Amino acid sequence: MAACTRDMLRRFVGFGAFVVLGIVVTVVSTRGATPEGASRWETATQEQELTFNLEWCRHATVHEGRLHVVGVPEGIQATNAVWVGRLDAGRWTLLAGPIVGSVYTMLSWNGRLVVGGWIESAGRVREASVIWRNGTVWDRFDVPRTKALRGRVELLAGQGDKSLTVAGQSLQIGDADPVSVACWRGGKWMAVGHGLRSPPGGTVEGLAVAPDGGVYLLVEEYEPVRRSVLWHWPDRGGWRRLQGAEHMNPLAVTPDGAVYVGGWFKPPLVREPTPLARWDGQHWQGVGGGLTHPPPAYPPGARVGVEVTALGTWANDLVAGGGFVRAGEVEANLIARWDGRAWHACGEGW
Repeated sequence: MAACTRDMLRRFVGFGAFVVLGIVVTVVSTRGATPEGASRWETATQEQELTFNLEWCRHATVHEGRLHVVGVPEGIQATNAVWVGRLDAGRWTLLAGPIVGSVYTMLSWNGRLVVGGWIESAGRVREASVIWRNGTVWDRFDVPRTKALRGRVELLAGQGDKSLTVAGQSLQIGDADPVSVACWRGGKWMAVGHGLRSPPGGTVEGLAVAPDGGVYLLVEEYEPVRRSVLWHWPDRGGWRRLQGAEHMNPLAVTPDGAVYVGGWFKPPLVREPTPLARWDGQHWQGVGGGLTHPPPAYPPGARVGVEVTALGTWANDLVAGGGFVRAGEVEANLIARWDGRAWHACGEGW
């Protein structure tokens, strides 16, 4: 893995016992790639270094113990298309059937490699919002087509094998009204709750499903002022709008149900400015003394000087990544682990 600078660590995935991957770095370069199931890409991949265009290499997940990334390999000429690459024993395999359109998210769920976006075609699939890898081909979830999910899926989250939750812009199930959140359960798509309407002039930024099935959605609103808002379902029979901040992202829920959000948290939301907070059901709380980078003090009224750019879970703990060198009283270099009581360094970090 290439060296990662302070402004490069944006996302990571767990791999094996505990490996962290900085996505916006040159991490997908190897000798010779093997196309899956066909030789149509032979001239573009054999006997040359395969490198994914970093501008597009922004989605990664571990599926069946192997790393998968979405990207555009150099040497392959395509318009409006991306590929999924799979790391097999140090070599990259391109999954046959490029995805034409826009891919916004990828997830391993219930034994399926799932991709969400605004997909024009993927092999035999035409016009889909969510597809999955069925053997060596891409397939769609929804049958019959009259109850298909349409719209731009930007986020995916799973709850064991019970349901797959998606969030995005103007999602429609059949002829129903557009919503922002839907789920695949019992072999069909359905709105979550009574359906949270797509925010006008806003975007969905984060999605997480708690162990009890509760759904948390981060929305960036632009009207009347720019502000991030956290929504929760079910709460009092429907969706509840929780306290927001000037900026919130990313979002993670640990196996014990604790909700953590990165962002710019300032008084009176919290006692002290912090780039990471926990929602206790009623209020935002700082986490373990906070994450800092010299100098630790912030000018009055200024934004928090440290940004948390990645959150994830490992075992039962929260893992945070971003531009910080201390986590509470622990020295950390861009990445640290929170066990619910104290911060711990993750090796030497980056």
